[in-house]
Amino acid sequence: MVIFLYGSDTFRSLKKLKEIKEKFLKTVEGGSLNLTELDGEKLNFADFKKEISTVSFMSLKRLVVCKNIISKGKDKNFQKEIIDFLKKDDDNESIILFWEEEKKEKEPLSKYLLSLHSRRPCSTAGSPIADKIYFQEFEPLKGAALKNWIVKTAKEKGGRIDGAAANALAERAGSDLWQMNNELDKLISFSPDISVEKVKKFVKGKDDENIFNLTDAIGAKNKKLALKLLSEQLRAGANINYIITMLARQFRMLLEVKDYMVKSGGAYVSALNISRDFKIHSFVAGKLLAQVKMYEMENLRKLYSRILDIDLKSKTTSINMELLLDMLVIQTDYDGLETDLYGSRMRVI
Repeated sequence: MVIFLYGSDTFRSLKKLKEIKEKFLKTVEGGSLNLTELDGEKLNFADFKKEISTVSFMSLKRLVVCKNIISKGKDKNFQKEIIDFLKKDDDNESIILFWEEEKKEKEPLSKYLLSLHSRRPCSTAGSPIADKIYFQEFEPLKGAALKNWIVKTAKEKGGRIDGAAANALAERAGSDLWQMNNELDKLISFSPDISVEKVKKFVKGKDDENIFNLTDAIGAKNKKLALKLLSEQLRAGANINYIITMLARQFRMLLEVKDYMVKSGGAYVSALNISRDFKIHSFVAGKLLAQVKMYEMENLRKLYSRILDIDLKSKTTSINMELLLDMLVIQTDYDGLETDLYGSRMRVI
């Protein structure tokens, strides 16, 4: 018996995994002795085969959970060995559960698992876990589904939230249910009744949106706005090392997209192309496509190099990091040596 849980919404997929394990422990004699979890990143085929073939204790069934065999870069030969084993071991009474944090349907093991059955939701009905082979994909919730999840989860936590407040929370926290769950805990700790006003007061906007706005301002050479946005983030309590890391990530992605566009040979590149080939959300792809048009390749390289240099200095020196970020914004038009607050000369590229 095989169960396949996968998708980028790891909050819900891990919750489903927990439900399956708990049901197994309750319904199978000697449950804890017959439950094994394997780390796909460290797993080899010999260990996989050994665990699957181990005789169950006081029961005909075992539950073997295999995490990230596909997502963590296991080679195709390893996947094919597992496929061959599963084909030959059809009569095994054990439950083999594959959990993946990424959607990689083109990988051999994914293709095989999805070919075993028709597409229908995973169920824990039956004895002891499921009647058939199942899979369930966990994509990020959006729109009404996300709003309904917020309302339901708030109620389960002892809180109450109306539709308008749920929408406001979704706008600020996005589809990341790990963050959303934490935000609900925080809001309910203040008061079980969650209003739009409370959401606006206690929930910060999405960090990615803040970085997009800052990168927009730098790309447009609007130094006054860029400095204002940077100052606002720091005053709001954002960790400066986190800002540096996010800026480095953003400019690395812009460089990759710019290179992608150059290699396209002048062919039309859409947000859909970028979303598909870089495996990122379409919203992020659209933002990157709009931003990358503000930059020349050489300018992007210089800015990225400077941010990496600032990141290095943050780890190896006691230089004021806020000053270095301010200088990064001010120097978007030119290279060279600048003077720090203490009057000394230092290279920023």
